[in-house]
Amino acid sequence: MLKVSDIVVGPIATYRCYISEIADKKIDTYDIQGGGKQHLSLKLVGKDFLKTTLDDNNSECEQWFGGRIPDLISTDKSIIIKCGDTDPTKILQYFSRLEIEKIIIIPYPDPDVDTIKGYLFMKNKILDEYIVHKKECFISENKQYIKRYDKKQGNYSSLVLVMLLW
Repeated sequence: MLKVSDIVVGPIATYRCYISEIADKKIDTYDIQGGGKQHLSLKLVGKDFLKTTLDDNNSECEQWFGGRIPDLISTDKSIIIKCGDTDPTKILQYFSRLEIEKIIIIPYPDPDVDTIKGYLFMKNKILDEYIVHKKECFISENKQYIKRYDKKQGNYSSLVLVMLLW
């Protein structure tokens, strides 16, 4: 259902340079907010990776998406990048959004290496089928609650949306 591979995301020198520039306030961190200097630097390395591999100059940091806030999301909303320490259950949570094709996790790098390694998770059609099946089962198993909510509120779509996000 998932294919995992390790990839080189960028040079450690770029990461270190970003840390220094953030510390010296040479980089405005408003658009990459969320986390300490190392975490912000990983986001910038992730943005660089998207620029060089996808020609994506407009990826966004810390933007609300599907009930969560990924560190980075590509302009076309098909790739999510999580930086630093990441809860592995988030991988399936993000893949529950069918438009997500790839998730890249960039852990904090080992200081004694020359490159920053990331982990690329790619789903296949079977995972999409499984997710759709699980959502349909959830709705079927919870129809009585959904109907009750619908009668009381007049609309249950937001409740279903929240529940389906896991």
